[in-house]
Amino acid sequence: MTFVKYALLGGVALAAVTLNARAEDVDALNAKLEALELRLSQYEENATTAKAPSANVPSAMTMAKAPQILAPGEKLRPSDAAMANTISILPTADIVDGGEPGVPSSAAAQWTGHVKAALVYQSFEIGSTSTDSTHIVSNAELNLKAINDTAVGEVGVHVRFAAEADGHSLSDGGIDRAYGWWKMTPEMTLKAGYKNSIGGVGHGMDKCECHYTDIAGVVGGLEDDATQFEIRYASGPMELAVALEHRDFEDNVKRVGDVNDYVGYGQTYLMAAEAKWSGDSVSAEVSGYWGEMPVDTAATAPVAPSLLYTGDVDTYYDTAVDVWQIGAGASFGLDAFTISAAAGYGEVEGFGYWESSVLASVALSDSISAEAGAGYSKASDLADWTVMGVAGGVYWSPADKLTIGAEGSWKSESVADITIAEGMKADLVTVFKF
Repeated sequence: MTFVKYALLGGVALAAVTLNARAEDVDALNAKLEALELRLSQYEENATTAKAPSANVPSAMTMAKAPQILAPGEKLRPSDAAMANTISILPTADIVDGGEPGVPSSAAAQWTGHVKAALVYQSFEIGSTSTDSTHIVSNAELNLKAINDTAVGEVGVHVRFAAEADGHSLSDGGIDRAYGWWKMTPEMTLKAGYKNSIGGVGHGMDKCECHYTDIAGVVGGLEDDATQFEIRYASGPMELAVALEHRDFEDNVKRVGDVNDYVGYGQTYLMAAEAKWSGDSVSAEVSGYWGEMPVDTAATAPVAPSLLYTGDVDTYYDTAVDVWQIGAGASFGLDAFTISAAAGYGEVEGFGYWESSVLASVALSDSISAEAGAGYSKASDLADWTVMGVAGGVYWSPADKLTIGAEGSWKSESVADITIAEGMKADLVTVFKF
């Protein structure tokens, strides 16, 4: 009995100890659960009271390759890389009055460019004089682009730096294009700055790769960029644009022939316009420009050639002549083959002229392409002054960032069916893109 009594007492004591241990475990678990609930409530409180991030601290920033930023109406050139080094910020907060966060926005900045080098051989005959030469030439270009989505629409800029070298001679590198744009609505864009004219037709030989070859029949008339304001409307495949361009005709007008009857040239404004249609396989364009070119036909320079022409041409120049052109072009692509043609008629320095060109290009494989084209222009008012030429090339692009090609061209000028100049050019070109 004594043994049984002690055994029963021992069992009761063990059960009491076990129950006490389990109670302590439950108390510990309850304490941990309360701590977790407290931390969760603190997190929720911080999330509801947290302020929006500062505009100087973006919530997300990435750096990667992305398709090039293109302003409305802009197209990639053959020397441009399709993908660009891009820094994207999404979103940020614009700071408005009072320093409070404003409308969240996104931004992106890109840099692209290329370095070209070519071994060029050229031979020319002008009258009874002939010459030939061989050069190694180079060209470098850096493009900086940026866009920002703002409360009033997309705002973007494009600045381009360029320099050329031939032997030990290096041209002064500098900005050769700078403009910006504001997408006022999804369809309407304001562009302003120093850029190419919209008065030329971007078809025919204007679409050729032609890194260092001479070409003829490019329908444009205005060869250089100019400061301007442009309004562009785009809806689906259709684009309409009009621009006011400020031109210095001493440098920027493509003169018809070598005959030059004028001594001084002034500065004036041109109105340029274009209408485009861009489909999957067919694209077309009609464009043109019109203005007056003030000139001084006297034997001395103008009284104040540096002053802008403001409408009274007789103040500094003794006459003014119309300068205008209207042109059209179209391109058709079918699988790997594309053909493009353009033609235009106009007047410059009192002489009427017309010009035309055609270009055919084909993708021979994923990395090899070829093109060939011809151009023809004629000024009947200037003793049938005529320019004709052909150009072509074969290009190998094993990667998006590298192109190696062989090019050649031939060009002839004649007056009254008598050849006054003739030349050819051949080159081996390399293009390194970034």
